[in-house]
Amino acid sequence: MVVAKPARATTVLRWAKSPNLRHRRAACVAPIKGARVKMFFPEITKLSLIRMTVCKKDWADCSANPRSSMPNAPVPYLMTIRGCAPRLVLRTACETLPAQMKKRVLSTVKPI
Repeated sequence: MVVAKPARATTVLRWAKSPNLRHRRAACVAPIKGARVKMFFPEITKLSLIRMTVCKKDWADCSANPRSSMPNAPVPYLMTIRGCAPRLVLRTACETLPAQMKKRVLSTVKPI
């Protein structure tokens, strides 16, 4: 949906703030296909920040794809959110990172 018309990414950001649980979850799923083809990293970053601040109680695993065109692009972002993001989200986001980067992001993060 979003890959076909990238302008829809702004709609997805609106969904992330919706009081409707289905809209919030759809917002997390919508950019996945685009992330796989190295699109929407800035939108996914905004989306995850919205989700962390607006709806902490119903986390959906919507982490940025570490296999982007810039392999280290998610690392600075992950370093900024690691204090408040659930460990599962960080572990999933780090799955394809090199071991040294993964260790750096996950260090000092306390398990849930």
